[in-house]
Amino acid sequence: MNDIKELLEIISALGGSASIDEIASAYAKRYKMPASLVSKSVIASTLKSYNGNLRLNRANGKYEPKPETKAKMLYVSDNRYFATIRDAMSHIFNKSVPLSQGYFPVDADRMAWFPQPKNDKWENTLSADGKFWHEKPKNADADYEPDYKTRYIFIHEEQGYRFTGVFKVNGVNEDGTREYELIDDKVKIRIPLVVCRVTYMKFYNGITADDAPVNGGSFVAENNDAFEKNNFHCYDDGNCYGFIETKYRSGHTGENEYANAITIENINPMCKGQPSVDGVRVVLTAFSPTLKKNVVVGWYENATVYRNRVVDGNLIYMMKCRYTDAHLIPDADRSFEIPRGQSNDFGIGQSNFWYIQTKGNTYEFEQKLTDYIDSFVWSSSSIFEECGFTKTNSAVRATEYSFGDIVVYTTDDKHLNVIVHPDTKGKIDDKFVAQIFHSTALNKFPKRQNGGQGEIHYGYKYKFDTEQDLADFLRYLMQL
Repeated sequence: MNDIKELLEIISALGGSASIDEIASAYAKRYKMPASLVSKSVIASTLKSYNGNLRLNRANGKYEPKPETKAKMLYVSDNRYFATIRDAMSHIFNKSVPLSQGYFPVDADRMAWFPQPKNDKWENTLSADGKFWHEKPKNADADYEPDYKTRYIFIHEEQGYRFTGVFKVNGVNEDGTREYELIDDKVKIRIPLVVCRVTYMKFYNGITADDAPVNGGSFVAENNDAFEKNNFHCYDDGNCYGFIETKYRSGHTGENEYANAITIENINPMCKGQPSVDGVRVVLTAFSPTLKKNVVVGWYENATVYRNRVVDGNLIYMMKCRYTDAHLIPDADRSFEIPRGQSNDFGIGQSNFWYIQTKGNTYEFEQKLTDYIDSFVWSSSSIFEECGFTKTNSAVRATEYSFGDIVVYTTDDKHLNVIVHPDTKGKIDDKFVAQIFHSTALNKFPKRQNGGQGEIHYGYKYKFDTEQDLADFLRYLMQL
């Protein structure tokens, strides 16, 4: 009952989410014993003291894995306060709102609600256990039917506005009180995002015999060249500099000083009048010559996007990020389609910029897009960094970490894992089981023949069931 590995296995067997009662029942069935109050207490204490990849969902009272995603989440348990309604809407939903309101659309089906304690028309109260909101009219004759949309609700307290969860409408009581029930205790923080179209290339690291730009308009076709050819090149300062072609003011073509500005307010509404906006996720899409559709080719994380085109000698760009924040999807793995622009502004149209967060009809698609991108990014980075390793390179297929002379890799996988150098593998105790692993991403490791594919970089992959096991192994490596 106090073996965390076994309890995690039981939770996984129960579908990845389970209450104390469900875990205790499964444990009792496994060992043919009663599910006593003592056993439930021991299980609860063990899970509560575990600092790994597990959390208690307050909405359903079940333990579940923390989301394995780079997406930032706000949990009720964070007890985070926002000074104003505007701060909360900007930080969480990337929306600019009026100061005089307390109820705002997030998308077509979801609203953000900031009930006020001193409201002339309504008495708004949160239950002691945090699972129900009640909205009671002070005028018994009030005739108001709730819109039955999902609500992100924030309570107004002395310290500011605090997120209380995601609620659904249960109905209206006889006295006119509207009841809302907690259905989730977390919300994904909406990162400022823009979708940009570029010419199609495999690597975007200069033009070579194997990688020439295609499907980029008349300039690309006539000159066999494209300004975005180096969008994923690592410059000497450790940055990537991105170019996206814009339209030009009337009567001018290809002249930098007449290039149209980027409307950065459509990326982050709080940046009105500013020369640039930071912390942007820039998704790059291009028309695939094989799939015959626009697909995501890569993205920048934590990018700075400039309002006006920047010209620095021969370098022309309008966005930049650290090379380790630039993620290029391998040519063979590019499959996520970005739709062509339609009459309802859904999709990327004649402009090479799609300000996807400015329209209420794009929220569901945006979630699919961010889920797709986040599926490439694995959340174990904090484990490596807490153990003293430093991230030295990042790609979609593997992330590189180093500690002194030790270089290791980890991949996006169902299991926590470490890939070590063949020489390091020879120093590791045989009790740790490894499998040989080949990938072009392991570029600090030696090559070997891999079937009929020619020589390719290789190492040895070790898999782990828990974050603690991974951390213990990393510390073991550091002692070799």
